[in-house]
Amino acid sequence: MGEDEFTAVYAATYRPLLGYALSRCDSPEDAADVVAETFTIA
Repeated sequence: MGEDEFTAVYAATYRPLLGYALSRCDSPEDAADVVAETFTIA
């Protein structure tokens, strides 16, 4: 996956992923960490 493709996927999925993580985590900071880790792995 190229940088442009990753940027497009990130832009399209960041908010939905964060919303899901916020509903499952105890704190916003934990949710942000989950999303960051998800994109690090991707």
